[in-house]
Amino acid sequence: MLRDRRRLIVKARSALFAGLVGICSPVIPARSKVAGPDFWAVTGVAGHDVLALRAAPKPSAARTGVVPSDGRRLQNLGCTGVPSLAEWQRMSPKQQRVARAGRWCKVRYNGRTGWVRGKFLREDGG
Repeated sequence: MLRDRRRLIVKARSALFAGLVGICSPVIPARSKVAGPDFWAVTGVAGHDVLALRAAPKPSAARTGVVPSDGRRLQNLGCTGVPSLAEWQRMSPKQQRVARAGRWCKVRYNGRTGWVRGKFLREDGG
């Protein structure tokens, strides 16, 4: 009987402590888990053309939408084929061009999500 009462007290104290920690802990904002900028802008697309959003990171994938040639604020959801800084620095200029051309980035634009060719993106500073 005494042992059961002690267990109950320990459980009650643990619950109280957990509640106080939850109330007193500061709220830490979530950080982006993807490398690169938070937002992209379209570059290198002719004024009369559009950038295709694709269902997968390949040219033959179905279109899920389009972004105008002056599109901005494309939310960065992550890119494929991105070498590390050390790898990039060891590459020749030609290897860097090939790596840049092969990069695909997943973005969200006007409520639509899809993949776009990374060579048509630049960091959106505003």
